[in-house]
Amino acid sequence: MKIVVLSQYYDPEPVPIPGQVARGLRARGHEVQVLTAPPSYPAGRVYEGFRNHDTTTVADGVPIHRVRTPISHSQNAVGRFASYFGFAGSASRARSLISGADVVYVYATQMTASIPVHVWSLLCGTPFVLHVQDLWPESISESSMIPPKAKQAVEAVLNPWLRRAYARAEAIVAIAPTMAEVLSRRGGDARKVRTILNWSVEDGRQVTPRERRTASEGGLHLLYAGNVGDLQGFDVVIDALSKSSDPGVRLRVVGAGSSLEDVKRRAAVRLPPGRVEFFDPVPRERLGPHLDWADFQLIPLRNLDIFRGTIPSKFQGSMREAIPVITNVPGDLAQMVGDEQVGLVATPDDAQSLAACVDRAARIDDETYAGLSRRSLEFYNRSMSADSGLDRLERILTEAACARKKGSDRVGR
Repeated sequence: MKIVVLSQYYDPEPVPIPGQVARGLRARGHEVQVLTAPPSYPAGRVYEGFRNHDTTTVADGVPIHRVRTPISHSQNAVGRFASYFGFAGSASRARSLISGADVVYVYATQMTASIPVHVWSLLCGTPFVLHVQDLWPESISESSMIPPKAKQAVEAVLNPWLRRAYARAEAIVAIAPTMAEVLSRRGGDARKVRTILNWSVEDGRQVTPRERRTASEGGLHLLYAGNVGDLQGFDVVIDALSKSSDPGVRLRVVGAGSSLEDVKRRAAVRLPPGRVEFFDPVPRERLGPHLDWADFQLIPLRNLDIFRGTIPSKFQGSMREAIPVITNVPGDLAQMVGDEQVGLVATPDDAQSLAACVDRAARIDDETYAGLSRRSLEFYNRSMSADSGLDRLERILTEAACARKKGSDRVGR
């Protein structure tokens, strides 16, 4: 098949799935092209070596078409929406790229990425599959970008368009069971909604379970690697560390984001020097030393309904590395961590509960820790591997292309 991968984010940005999908589908014999923006996430600046204008390059045999896009990753709503809709507008001009495609795969961190393909579907009949990573409108309306008084107005504008986008898609892929339920209600056709858990970067290394923690007895090494924004709720994390009874707990934050400077200031006020270390974001292939150092990976988010159906990608990455997790994310993630016994779960937005989990992790003996590590890797291999995810995604894309060609009803289960 001729497949277009449409995503506002792409390699070398720390958003690995679009690139993995493109390369994986090409390796399976498909003709793949990518339509994306200049790389700028998460710092909000175009990466060195790239320019913000229309370009076409080839990497790993895949043509990558980048379109000029307003750049913003701040908490300013005007700048952020200018970036989202600017990319959608620029990508909509690539009709010639899309008209010959059998199907378009849309990596929807922002649902605005579906605007171009919705237009092309109406004009050219090109089918598309939405891979929904974040639920809209909640990801926007419940963020700090939008004043509380404007929440209802934003949702009133976005909801009708979202319903049309879901209805027009040949298939919708959710990343968690609760998200699939929500999308089924909003899309109006549960038959088209599938669930595929996100997978991690797989580099061919043979990962083995860990036998013990890397920290000395009574200590604990916590790692957070990712975006440091308002929705991550780092105020709760810093407060939890200040309440922890174990002075040997250390946290590494590897990342950037709109709240990073606020987090640094809070840590400086609330914690002794050296309790939290901050590192610049690095590509996934250079994260190894931090992963080797970590005993647990920390996965915090604010207590919002949208996160009940969210599985942050760092969870899959942690399971792939046989690193258990500490999380306060309610819903599907908490359920998985508890059911699979791969970590500890704290009450959402509760610093005292999170501190208790941290203290408990610091006291875990080697045998218990080894069991957590072993189950983490087993869970990943059983339920989250890239091969199994790509197998299912390829079938969905094939069904979508065939259904539109045959003029049939929407894709079923």
